Amino acid sequence: MKDNTKPPISRSDFTKLRDSMQQDDAAREKAIKKGRDVIKLSKRIIYSIHRSDMGTAAKAMAAIKKEVRELASITRGHEVLSFGGFYRAAIAEYVEAACLFHFIQDNRLVSSAELSAEAESYLLGLCDLAGELSRRAFNAVIEEKPEEATRIKDFLSEIYTELLMFDFSNGELRRKFDSVKYELKKLEALAVELKLKQKV
Repeated sequence: MKDNTKPPISRSDFTKLRDSMQQDDAAREKAIKKGRDVIKLSKRIIYSIHRSDMGTAAKAMAAIKKEVRELASITRGHEVLSFGGFYRAAIAEYVEAACLFHFIQDNRLVSSAELSAEAESYLLGLCDLAGELSRRAFNAVIEEKPEEATRIKDFLSEIYTELLMFDFSNGELRRKFDSVKYELKKLEALAVELKLKQKV
């Protein structure tokens, strides 16, 4: 016999759902603001590097690490936010800036593990790095530092070789990967031009 004393729906369950949604919304607002801070610092790092102001870039790197840790703390327990577009965009910008900084500072590619970046955000940032490397290489030529331009071209070529091993489907990553190929072709053409001018 059915127990007709029980209500047909669980009001407590809906209360929990509302509470969960409210908590996610509150965390989202905080995360979006923190994500903007991360993006601003990323742009400051890149701008400072192109101006050869590594002191300012280093200070911004120290600051951005703190902001990224706080962003991760805000989204912890709110998995829906970790896959949001704003979160991924902020981390990709961070990856781009950090990779450029460590290449200039340490002559190496900083890993995804060192940046605590999940695969897609890391790869998005790495693909965006190509444009900044290209800009740096052309600036090096203007500053009559052809060896630096060649070093950058070789570095990007190694990154591209590794990216070729991925099977990117159509989407944002595929488009960004194609841009890496475009930037590398520009640098290869630049290298040929420098060779012809016997500058390297």
